[in-house]
Amino acid sequence: MEDLQKKLFMRKDELREQLDQVQKKLDLLDYKDRFAEAKQYEGKYFIENDQDAKKFVRCVFVFGVNEKNCNMKVIGFNYYCDSNEYFQIENPLHFDPKSEDINWNEISKKEFDKHRSEVMKRIELALSHK
Repeated sequence: MEDLQKKLFMRKDELREQLDQVQKKLDLLDYKDRFAEAKQYEGKYFIENDQDAKKFVRCVFVFGVNEKNCNMKVIGFNYYCDSNEYFQIENPLHFDPKSEDINWNEISKKEFDKHRSEVMKRIELALSHK
């Protein structure tokens, strides 16, 4: 009986090891797909396409991809067009250009720079107050 139990436990350990190896291979394949998916957006600029776009602007630039977790490295900012007081610079952890909740449109660097300049003016104005 003891002999059979030892054989059973040895077999379980072997199966566990095989499962771990298969899981690592699957993770590697998934990683490559996730990294390739994120990498296609690197160096691109986006603006949120919203019905209130004339009032509110939200832009992002994808400047890289995190090699550990495949998240896109993004710097973004937003501001209200009718208020010089409001602006926000953010570094979102997750940017999903295929989101069903947010509709993103790719824009040119020139358009992105126009909005970035507006935010920079607002920062300078805020910092100039004593």
